[in-house]
Amino acid sequence: MCDTGKPRLLWIEINSFDISVNKAPRLETMAYLSRDFDVHFLTAWSDSRPALMLCGHPIEYFPQIGRGLIQKISRRIMMRGAACEKIAHLKPNIILLNCLNNFGMIRSVWKASYKIGCKTLLDVRTLPTCENTDPAWKTFENSLRFASYNFDGITYITEEMKRYCIKRYELPEHLSVIWSSGVNEELFQYVEKSFPDDEPFRLIYHGGSICISRGLDRLIQSIDRVRDIDVQLILISSKRETAVIEWINRLNLKDRIDLVETIPHESIPMQIQRCHAGILPFPNRDVWNTSSPIKLFEYLACGKPVIVTDIPAHRNVLEQNPFAFFSSDASPDSLAGAIRCAYAARGSFTELGKMARQQALKFHTWARQAENLGTFLKDILGKGSV
Repeated sequence: MCDTGKPRLLWIEINSFDISVNKAPRLETMAYLSRDFDVHFLTAWSDSRPALMLCGHPIEYFPQIGRGLIQKISRRIMMRGAACEKIAHLKPNIILLNCLNNFGMIRSVWKASYKIGCKTLLDVRTLPTCENTDPAWKTFENSLRFASYNFDGITYITEEMKRYCIKRYELPEHLSVIWSSGVNEELFQYVEKSFPDDEPFRLIYHGGSICISRGLDRLIQSIDRVRDIDVQLILISSKRETAVIEWINRLNLKDRIDLVETIPHESIPMQIQRCHAGILPFPNRDVWNTSSPIKLFEYLACGKPVIVTDIPAHRNVLEQNPFAFFSSDASPDSLAGAIRCAYAARGSFTELGKMARQQALKFHTWARQAENLGTFLKDILGKGSV
């Protein structure tokens, strides 16, 4: 325990914090957890080490040397020792580890925590995005199996993820909790706005990358199929696959699709509020079916109806709500049909937007998700003295 009487929580995140799209959510979740825990954060970095204070402690970073490939190799080699040293020095009561692509790291953290009698949890946020034959899938499997047998619990991002992992890898019974994505409802606010009928019907997709695996090539093609209505698509991301962007030129859609460079997280709400609806064209793949897309909750919190593909990650959240317009699949024709349905209903978007906001506030805030996680952490600590 720390001087305040709160149990010490060491959160270890091996993704590069300075370029991670999850930076803001991590900070918000840990801020909520700090009410009941003394939170310490150890993470990786790529280009810079943001000098941030978190819950009264500076964020700490794994050591590394050089640039490029040398940087990655050195970080991977040194992070295990750095994590073990931090655990031995801090003597946390509980560790939350986000690491599914470095089995050696998982074993090292578990051994170090075992020496001091510390509880350890593995956090599962996403499946590997590579082909099933890639070695990353075997590492993912080994990590899950090891954690399910040796760790004190596993946190999953969705029920779909939990079911998938347990079924595919025949995991033994283990303690778990669903800690999903959420939204900062104070930043992503609802602004009631009426759009003149002569304005374009504006759709927005932001964050992540503009790539084929996310269905963005088919989304662009769908805009070509709705040329008879005045639709404008805003795509916000600096990460763009050439094979996707080429569709804009091939179909002569420069007047209908705006490409916007990545903007600060706090500027996203203003961009969303300029638009009629958010759109998520993710195809039917395990990695998206098990996901919890943050941008979905950000659209809802801003009071925007959404156009989405009919995959579990979307259907399990949106169910049959009228502010959701489902495309049966990620094909250009189906997406175009869903856009037409949303366009025809735009006159009711004010009321639908209020309903969307209410759902976000009731179920999908970071405070709600942090509460789920915090309760689980306390339950784990209560199962044995540290």
